[in-house]
Amino acid sequence: MDMETSINEKKLIRRDNRQFIKGAWLNLNRPNLQTKDDDHCYPIINISRGGLRFCSHDEFEINERVQVIVHMANGEIHHAMGRICYCQDKEQETEHGSCYGVSFLDHFLEMGLLDKD
Repeated sequence: MDMETSINEKKLIRRDNRQFIKGAWLNLNRPNLQTKDDDHCYPIINISRGGLRFCSHDEFEINERVQVIVHMANGEIHHAMGRICYCQDKEQETEHGSCYGVSFLDHFLEMGLLDKD
């Protein structure tokens, strides 16, 4: 079932239901940055077969490509290339920073990984 979400006055169509998740975190590598310090870890808010939402004090550009490593609470690990697809309004920041969406560009998440948490 498709769900529509309005973010920054743009319409996004979400094709997969997202699951809120605890204890999972995300490691992002930003290949376009030429620094040795470009590996960071971020808490995952929710996740689906095709992407996830995370929070960060670091700033990301919309459409920026990132290497994604998802660490599930049960120890499972998922690797994919991703694209930053949205940023939540600054007024809605959490204690962990702004919330961003990542779409997996390859290697969609096997939903069985979510059922194990």
